[in-house]
Amino acid sequence: MKDILDARNEINEIDKQMAQLFQKRMEAVKDVAVYKKDNGLSVRDLSREAEVAKRNSKFVTDESLKPYYVDFIRNTIDVSCKYQESLLRNMTVAYCGVEGAFAHIAAKKMFPTATYKPCATFSEAYVGVEKGEYDTELVSDRSDEMGRLTASFNRMTREYRQNLEHSVQREREINEL
Repeated sequence: MKDILDARNEINEIDKQMAQLFQKRMEAVKDVAVYKKDNGLSVRDLSREAEVAKRNSKFVTDESLKPYYVDFIRNTIDVSCKYQESLLRNMTVAYCGVEGAFAHIAAKKMFPTATYKPCATFSEAYVGVEKGEYDTELVSDRSDEMGRLTASFNRMTREYRQNLEHSVQREREINEL
C-alpha cells in the first residue's frame, strides 16, 4: 500500500494530464458550438449525451466505478454545454410568429441565452439574415408544410452565407493579385 503522499502525488500528476485533456476537449467543444450556431442546432442533444455516457462507460473495467464514471462524464458534458452556451451568448435568433408561439418557445429552448426577434414573414427573416441582423435562421418544431418551408428557408440561408463567404474570399484573392 502506498503512503498518502505518494497517492496524492499520483493524483496530482493525473490531474495535470486531465487538465491538458480538458483543454483539448474544450477546443473541440468550441468547434461543435460554431457548427451548432451555423446550423441552428440546440446546445443540448440528450440522445447524444446518453450515447456518449453509455459508450464511454464501457472503457471502465472496474464495474464498481462505472456509476461514478457516468456521473463524471455527465458532469463533463454539462460543463461543455455551459461553455457552448457562453460562446453562443448575444446571438440573435429569428423566428416566425409572435412571442409565446411555438416557434418562440422552441427558440428559447434551443438557444436559452439568445435574443429573440419575431418576424412576420419569411421574407423579413431572410432580409435580416442577409443584413447580418440574425445569427441563426428561423426556428420551427413543426413537421407540416410550414416546418418544411422553414427547413427550406434555412437551407437557402446557409447556402447564401456560404456563397457570400466564397465571394468575399474570391474578392480578397483578386485584390491580392
